[in-house]
Amino acid sequence: MKLVYENRGEKLGIARLDLNDRIADAIAKAELDPDKEALLEKLLGQDYEVITADDRLDKLANDFVEHCATRWESGKSMLVCIDKITCGRMYQRIIPRWKEKIAKARGYALLKQGELLATEMGDLGMARQFAAEIERANKDAESAG
Repeated sequence: MKLVYENRGEKLGIARLDLNDRIADAIAKAELDPDKEALLEKLLGQDYEVITADDRLDKLANDFVEHCATRWESGKSMLVCIDKITCGRMYQRIIPRWKEKIAKARGYALLKQGELLATEMGDLGMARQFAAEIERANKDAESAG
């Protein structure tokens, strides 16, 4: 499977154009191994705080869920974090967003099923009600996202 890195920072408004170079330099200087993780944090200094800021992680979690939900047929996804702590923090942000996304998708599927069943039974009034509810759900989703 081909590994592709997609920098989504500019889309999210959290891009730091020199960040990759600064991180690469810090890692090269640290000759990173498990014992030198503390040295990496020290070399990154304020960049670590910027990279792991709550607001930034929230934006990344939202984007990750939306991005993966819309591209699920095209392959697998992987989230790479700067350290284990940040990975755990991202997990705590992603899981509730996934559950919400799944609940919305299930609700939409049930509405669509109801519309199809009502149409098959010849109850056009009920089918129209389901169709109107689906349209309302779509509008709500557009305004929320």
